Amino acid sequence: MRPYYVCWYMTEQCNLSCPFCYAFKGRQDLSKEMLLSVGEALVSQGIKKINLMGGEPLLQPHLSEVIDRLWSLADLSITTNGTLLGSEAIAHFANRLERLTISLDTTSPRVGRMMRGPRYRVSDVLNSVQEAARSGMSVKINTVVTTHNIHALHDLGRFLMQLDGTVCWKLHEVTDNQNVRCDLGTVKPSLDVLEKTIVGLRDAFPAMQIDFADSVELNTNYLIVRANGDLHVPFLKGYRHIANALHSDFEAALSHSAFDFTGNERIYDERSPGVQFARSQSEATGGRRCDVCSPFYE
Repeated sequence: MRPYYVCWYMTEQCNLSCPFCYAFKGRQDLSKEMLLSVGEALVSQGIKKINLMGGEPLLQPHLSEVIDRLWSLADLSITTNGTLLGSEAIAHFANRLERLTISLDTTSPRVGRMMRGPRYRVSDVLNSVQEAARSGMSVKINTVVTTHNIHALHDLGRFLMQLDGTVCWKLHEVTDNQNVRCDLGTVKPSLDVLEKTIVGLRDAFPAMQIDFADSVELNTNYLIVRANGDLHVPFLKGYRHIANALHSDFEAALSHSAFDFTGNERIYDERSPGVQFARSQSEATGGRRCDVCSPFYE
C-alpha cells in the first residue's frame, strides 16, 4: 500500500514553550531550493495530502513559496499555534489550503499561559480563528486535553459553535513521548475522565464534529518528513528513519520499505483503550470523521 498523507515538519523552530509538546527538535531548516525539492519529491511519489507543520510553520521564511509551488499539485493543510496568523496570511492561504488547523486549548488567558507558556496571548488566537472561519476556509481546531483545561472545554465549545463556516474539533490526549517536558502524572487526565468529558461534549454540541486521538495514535499513525528532509515511518510504537527526500533512495524506500503490511495490521495497538474508545465514539455518531484524521493508506 502507498501512503497518501504526510506530516511535513518544515521547521523545528517555535515561538512557544508548551511543556507537553512532542515535536522534533534540533534539525537545521533547509534552503528554499531544498524545500521545493522535498515538496516536489513527495508529490512525484503520489502523495495526495501534505500537512505543513513545525515547530511553528509560520516561522519558516519560505512557507509561502512552498505553498505557491505545491497547492495545485496536492491538497495542502497547515497546523499552526495561531499566534502568528494575521489577515495577510489568512488571505494568502484562503484559496490554497484544503484546511487550516489551529491549536487552541482554552478561551481563558490564564489557562492558556499555563499550557502554552508566558508569551501566549489567547486573545490573538481567538481573533485568528474567527477571521479564518469567516474567510470560508475549512478550519480544524486541535485541543490538547489536560488537567488544566478539561473543566473549561464547554466554554471553548460554545466559542466554536458561534463561528461562521465549517469547523472540526479534535481533542488530543497528552502523548506519552520522550520529548515532553512535563510530569504526565499531574497533567494527563485518566481515560475514564476523558471518556466522560468527550461524551458530555458530544451531547452538549451535537451539531459539531468532535474527534478524539489517543496518545498511541498520535505516536504511530503518520508518515513524517522532518525539517532536514529525513523520512520517518511508523514502526512498532514509534518511528524509524528510512531515507531522505533529497536522496536517490527516497523512491525505493517509500515504495517498498515503509508500508508493506495488510489493512488489518494497524501500526498502533488496536486493543488500546483510547483507540477502542475513539472507535466507539465514531460508531456512535454514524462514523462521522474528519477527512484529515482518516487513515492515510490507499
